[in-house]
Amino acid sequence: KKKMTEIVTTSWSGGKTTQFLIFPSTASVSDRNFLYRISSATIEANETIFSNFNGYQRVLVLLEGAITLQHDDNENASIELSLFKPYYFDGSRKTKSKGTGIDFNIIYNSNMYDCQVTEKNSIVQPNTICKGYYSHKKKNVFID
Repeated sequence: KKKMTEIVTTSWSGGKTTQFLIFPSTASVSDRNFLYRISSATIEANETIFSNFNGYQRVLVLLEGAITLQHDDNENASIELSLFKPYYFDGSRKTKSKGTGIDFNIIYNSNMYDCQVTEKNSIVQPNTICKGYYSHKKKNVFID
């Protein structure tokens, strides 16, 4: 269990990101030397440009709000994120968003890991086996 002092919140041009976990713990996002990172972002600006995470895969889960993504300047292929539905994409894609909200993020090295995120409407039982979960307003996101 993480102590509150180990959870890091940083500001960026579009809002704030709270990092819950980075592995290895000595890694940093700016050095791109991590194997995976779990965070949540509060997107306050109506339009934002995502950071490039070349060599990583990303999973976003919209927790509240309304956000539409656009990849590689393709205005004809906008993706409207659905609440609590995982959206997977290559971190190297040029991505911008429109709208505001809160999302749950996993960024991982797909050469080392595979990641599946599912929505569960029930509370975790003590005998449930999972690698982790994040709860937001009584909705649970599980990481297998």
